[in-house]
Amino acid sequence: LLVERGDVEGAIQTLRAVTSDQPHFARARRLLATIYLEKRNDRRRYAACHEEVAKAEPSVESFVALGEAYMGIQEPDKAIPAFEAALKKAPEDATLASRIGRALVAAHDY
Repeated sequence: LLVERGDVEGAIQTLRAVTSDQPHFARARRLLATIYLEKRNDRRRYAACHEEVAKAEPSVESFVALGEAYMGIQEPDKAIPAFEAALKKAPEDATLASRIGRALVAAHDY
């Protein structure tokens, strides 16, 4: 809502105040990541937000989101370990191997 009103800095401050022990931490960090990327064009902080989520909630979903975030900012070398971490948690998920393959091709590391 603050972003819609043009108060990007206020939105960032509000979302940064959400701590990892709060129930909406992941959602707040993902929104913050989007603001950093779309409003500030800050790829480093965009990725850092996704890293924080993966560290606080090391689930398949958070590692996939981290990998996709890296792919979205053209850093496939960093996406590969994130997808591999997701694959370790869900070895039966063939889509994760496909994501790793896509990242390897993008990184020209095949």
